Amino acid sequence: MDTLWKKLRGKSHSVDQDVRQKGLQQMLQYKRTVQHGFPNRPSALAYDPKLRIIAIGTQSGSIKIYGSPGVECYAQHETDIVVNHIVFLPNQGRFVSICEDNTVYLWEIASRDKSIFVECINNVKLEGRSKKISTVCLASVGDQLYIGTEGGNVHVLNYNTFEFTEASTIYIDNATQNSASPSRASPGAVEALAENPVNCDQLLIGYNKGLMVIWDFKEQKAVRSFWAGQQLESLSWSSDGARFYSSHNDGSYIAWDPRMSEPAEKPNFPYGPFPCKPIPKLLWKTSGGSHPFIVFSGGMPRSRYGDHQTVTVMQGDNHVVFDFTSRVVDFFTVDSSGVSDTANPEALVVLLEEELIAVDLTTEKWPIFQLPYLFVMHSSSITCSHHVSSVSEEFWDALTHAGRQQERGHFSSKPWPISGGHTYKESNENRDIFLTGHEDGSVRFWDVSGNHLRILYTLKTANLFKTDDMDGDDEEIAPAEEEEAEEWPPFRKTGSFDPFSDDPRLAVQKVEFCMKTNVLLVAGTSGQIVVFDFKKIPKAGKTMDHVTVNLVGDRDGFVWKGHSPLKLKTSVIKSESGFQPHTVVQIMPPAACTALTLQSEWQLFGAGTAHGFVLLDYNRWKAVVTRCTLQNLESVNGLDPSMTRRKSFKKSLRESFRRMRRGRSQMAIKRGPDGDKASPSRDVTAHIETRPVEREIEARAVDNEMASVVRCLQLVSCYILNNVVSSPTFWVGTNSGGVLIYTLVLPLAENRREEEVHASLSKEIQLQHHAPVVHVAAIDAHGCPVNEKPSSKDSSIESSQKVVICSEEQFKIFHLPSLKPYTKFKLTASEGALIRKVRIVRFASRSDDDPTMREYCLACLTNQGDIHIFSLPSLQRLLKQECIKRENIHGITTLTFTKTGQGFYQKSPSEFQRFTLTARNVMEPLCAIDIPDNMRLAETPRPPHSPLSHTSNSPRLRSLNKSSPESGISINNHVYARNINNSGMRSPDTSNLNESIKSETSGEDSIRIYPVDGHVTVTQLRSPDKQDRAPSS
Repeated sequence: MDTLWKKLRGKSHSVDQDVRQKGLQQMLQYKRTVQHGFPNRPSALAYDPKLRIIAIGTQSGSIKIYGSPGVECYAQHETDIVVNHIVFLPNQGRFVSICEDNTVYLWEIASRDKSIFVECINNVKLEGRSKKISTVCLASVGDQLYIGTEGGNVHVLNYNTFEFTEASTIYIDNATQNSASPSRASPGAVEALAENPVNCDQLLIGYNKGLMVIWDFKEQKAVRSFWAGQQLESLSWSSDGARFYSSHNDGSYIAWDPRMSEPAEKPNFPYGPFPCKPIPKLLWKTSGGSHPFIVFSGGMPRSRYGDHQTVTVMQGDNHVVFDFTSRVVDFFTVDSSGVSDTANPEALVVLLEEELIAVDLTTEKWPIFQLPYLFVMHSSSITCSHHVSSVSEEFWDALTHAGRQQERGHFSSKPWPISGGHTYKESNENRDIFLTGHEDGSVRFWDVSGNHLRILYTLKTANLFKTDDMDGDDEEIAPAEEEEAEEWPPFRKTGSFDPFSDDPRLAVQKVEFCMKTNVLLVAGTSGQIVVFDFKKIPKAGKTMDHVTVNLVGDRDGFVWKGHSPLKLKTSVIKSESGFQPHTVVQIMPPAACTALTLQSEWQLFGAGTAHGFVLLDYNRWKAVVTRCTLQNLESVNGLDPSMTRRKSFKKSLRESFRRMRRGRSQMAIKRGPDGDKASPSRDVTAHIETRPVEREIEARAVDNEMASVVRCLQLVSCYILNNVVSSPTFWVGTNSGGVLIYTLVLPLAENRREEEVHASLSKEIQLQHHAPVVHVAAIDAHGCPVNEKPSSKDSSIESSQKVVICSEEQFKIFHLPSLKPYTKFKLTASEGALIRKVRIVRFASRSDDDPTMREYCLACLTNQGDIHIFSLPSLQRLLKQECIKRENIHGITTLTFTKTGQGFYQKSPSEFQRFTLTARNVMEPLCAIDIPDNMRLAETPRPPHSPLSHTSNSPRLRSLNKSSPESGISINNHVYARNINNSGMRSPDTSNLNESIKSETSGEDSIRIYPVDGHVTVTQLRSPDKQDRAPSS
């Protein structure tokens, strides 16, 4: 009877489990959403003065379009090719891109369903070795695009039909036949093209060697030629057409009268007479005042300032050289009339290799604008990241106010000049913060609640320490700044990108933040941990408290050969409102912090390095636990030195070749000696012998140098002594596959300052394969992390707890407090992948009808770039999705999961790609760009034999959703299709695979239990077999 009851209960449980799994899968949806940061390696810039939007092309073939804050969309060429030129067709919502392979693409922007799409509607390639495109110019009237080539010819493209008009081609021989310049025979490539602003029939053509001609399309000939005598760099007309200006490679510019062949003025050397660098681009803009604006890049004296990246702005007596820290790619002016190359410029927009700068030209002293997007997240190299969900409104307002105080007086008060498009109001009420740690010791707080990123607050730790270039605490830098301000040229340091760090020891390695008490921990490379408290009121000044913790002590034979620890400044430190430093903890030896955990309600935090770990009471500033993990690991391993990964790989190869030989021999037996078929019994034997065999993962030979690294720490209250009373515990996971469990005794709140926190080693787990432990979490019966759930009075829920231990090779779940194995999933054994990032994620229902429908799952990222999602606590795989290319190691190591199913990873050193794993709260830009009616007069035909002409293959690039792992664009809105169902996720693996992986019984983990009397019990616990494994709940 009992057996029958168990079978019936098992069947009903299986049905409930299937229903739950089906509900879970409806909550899952993988999708790339938005990109945050600055485009990597920009190569082209364009501006539409009518729609007031900009486009930035990159060396990887992507194009990003931005308007007013929140208006953005992306496009991607078919290949990762350099975008050399971008030209907007004003007020049409179309633009042309020209790539390195001489292909010209026509793109169209469309708004639908509160989102923006970018579609490539045509392309054409200019064939020929001498037809390499060197420059481009758009005709102000008509539908023509002038394309200059390195062969010296100018081709005319009709962008409505997207065909070259051969009859309108300006050949180099025809353009130069009436010229008397010395370079007439070989003037070189077409370096610049500029249309006469008052006569659209005249095109000014500039050749590389200094020859310039005005071509008249009506007369079909060159009406005037000019000879500069220097290599040409750029051309610019004045708004009235009375003059044009040429810039040259010797650092000079020349004014010309189009009616005369001789220069109207002598060559002007702004920073001569010594040899100067070229002026790649020059703009001459008239203004409402008596003096025009002259804007140009380069031209610095070679000997002294040849390494400076500059853009000069001159107007009468006003003269500023904006000095940047990265190369100038391109620039343009935003004019009040809304038409390019006309009077009254309002702003100057400069695209640099690492950032975008906008200068207010209507305000005195020409301040820069505060960026609403394209933030320089990599102003100092990003070294770590951390996500905080749903902070309190009070803290949010206080942090935002403190951030505004930091920015006061540094930026222009005028609105952002790129104001095209509009956004739709977002219904999201979350207040999420994304923290990035940087190489210069700073921590930046970013608002990621909505679709676009914005800076909230910047915290700097470098001002607390003496760096290598400091001899003392002298702060007398004002005289040096005054001397620099008086020198010539009048430089002004501009921009936030700073590739240099004062001291590499300042780099931030780990960040932890508590939302309840607003305590922040910042751990650095040289073992320093700074504890910050958030205060709304500034402090006049204080000296920093300092605590030193030695992990190694007087250990024999240990010699630290690394860098020395940072020294605190002895001067008084003034703290503004915001995060104020409380104490600095220095861990010795001064190695980089590898793990960090914080429990501010207990006023405890733990930190780990490559030499050990410490649990610190920051109320009394005393160490509760310190332990060195350096030891003789050979005795701990208990392994034969011959059992190595290399030999395991060789063994696997031998088995593979043996199976291949068996297969061939069975084929021969199957055919028989005379080609006849073999008997059925032999056929069955061959089938059994060639069955796929799951790979065997042998125990690792622990590396003495890396086994001591502490990989993860956890402070949590759970059932570790019994299943009646929850005890505060401290969990430590190491690189050698060990987990140490400490039981803590906390004094009462009223005695917290007088009494100490006591800790004792309660239990210890040693994983059999010695794979590094990357994550430890205590969960309840529903998979919810114990330290994240609110207290419940339901004893039935509280009575069941488990612990999830994730190593690089597998997931294992143990019962608490017995530590009896519950289930496991061997990921490396099934797919050969190693686990890199793990987090327990909360998934909610897609609709608002059932807000209580929530499930907790285990999300992980492997070294192959795949994301896996498993149910808890049954460890059934629900989703497998390719996320990052396996070659992108940096992207894999920088991925951060959030508690609500979002994710961030560095797509490049300067930008983050955001994605979602949940069907609820998908972050996408809700915006539109309004195109005036009847502006697109003609439908551009698609080429008949081009893949772009077919609907199914047309690269209709919707913003923020692409199948390629590295891009956020979707082609025809198709999601990665291999083994993926309609919801955009991979189908779960078959139950056979799950069962075969979880029913492995060969592994044995040793568990040590430390009772109160001091005796140690060592137990070898086998993983449960398939028939006696505990049922999933």
